[in-house]
Amino acid sequence: MEMNDFSQAQIIEIRKGQILGLDITIYAHKKYDACKMRTIRNNLWNKKIQMYIWDGICIEQKREIEFGLIQGVDVSVYASPEYTAVEMETLRRHLVKETSNERCETTRAINKGP
Repeated sequence: MEMNDFSQAQIIEIRKGQILGLDITIYAHKKYDACKMRTIRNNLWNKKIQMYIWDGICIEQKREIEFGLIQGVDVSVYASPEYTAVEMETLRRHLVKETSNERCETTRAINKGP
């Protein structure tokens, strides 16, 4: 995809979708202005988080699920009504740290070589 074909506002919407782990090929087309891209991106994001949402979820719990998705952790570990938002945050932070440690170990192994 050649980014020179897009306006600055369109590029921002495309990059936001990449950060959120969305399939940007759905809306990264010159025919969509930035506003339309934003609408599509928001709809894709809402669809992505919907599978982890339940009736009665509080805004803080929903935010923890969103934070986890953005950070690339397995939110299914803590996306449950049995956990409070504070417990979710603790679990999310642990998963982020665990994921970070795994990446560091992989990088060390690659750099160390055979």
